[in-house]
Amino acid sequence: MTRRIITRRIFIATALVLVGVAPLAAQGSGALPPAFETPELRDGSDWGEDLGLLGINSVLGALTAGILREYRGGSFWDGVWPGAVGGGVGYVGKRIVAERFTAAGLIGRQVSALGSSVIRNASEGRGSFERLALPFGPVRLYVNTVEGPRVSAKVDLAATIMAGWGVLEDGADFQLGESLSSGTPVFRVGDSVDGDWAGAHVAGVVLLRDYGAGEAESLRILPHERVHVLQYDQIFLSWSAPVEASILTHIPGGESFGRYVDLGLNAPVFGILNMLVPYEARPWEQEAYYLTRVRSEGGG
Repeated sequence: MTRRIITRRIFIATALVLVGVAPLAAQGSGALPPAFETPELRDGSDWGEDLGLLGINSVLGALTAGILREYRGGSFWDGVWPGAVGGGVGYVGKRIVAERFTAAGLIGRQVSALGSSVIRNASEGRGSFERLALPFGPVRLYVNTVEGPRVSAKVDLAATIMAGWGVLEDGADFQLGESLSSGTPVFRVGDSVDGDWAGAHVAGVVLLRDYGAGEAESLRILPHERVHVLQYDQIFLSWSAPVEASILTHIPGGESFGRYVDLGLNAPVFGILNMLVPYEARPWEQEAYYLTRVRSEGGG
């Protein structure tokens, strides 16, 4: 089987799964219309919640790095401390994207990616800043700081497919300013997309709906969805990327394909979880809600 055929099949399979899940995920993963939202907005004074979420993110980072480090034959404890630091930095990035100043999303996404990179490096036995993955829209820049530095780029296939859907979908308008500020593609969609939601995130792409409440009201949803973008980044770099790399090593031509493309297999998994897990039981939704004070019952 030729490399071209293998690559084509990987692309088609990922596209079919993502396109099949995306509409369902959006229906079950969006903020409620503004009329149903809690009016309370974050005022920056809830330090107890901040410390609690910081601790949770640090623990998750420590466990991720430690477990994967031990799985690869290293010491669990060698991964714990840098993993905890990485998880804490990742939370700082989420705290930034929850704010409403210009470029909050772009800045926070890079800060969070730095923390996720530290976790990934710890899990693979590298120095904390030896290899950094910095996402810009559907592209990730991989920076090797040891030799050079050297920079390479990969396209997130799932994010690219979703962004392509937004470009081609009737009634979906690409928002250049909001996309640049958020560090990820943002689209405003109309009634052509079914569902009782005001905002949704799929594969690192944000969808905003206008319920006639005006642009300012609709923008209240954007920080909530940006938190989900960072969660998507974290899950990809910590868990999905190593799994994808392992899968591609067993496919002829897969390693060559993987040098330029990230599959983003965590996107359909994220969508399926949104469909299967009730809103009140979704920890990723609760985190986004606490950070932004915009409730998204039934989704994210």
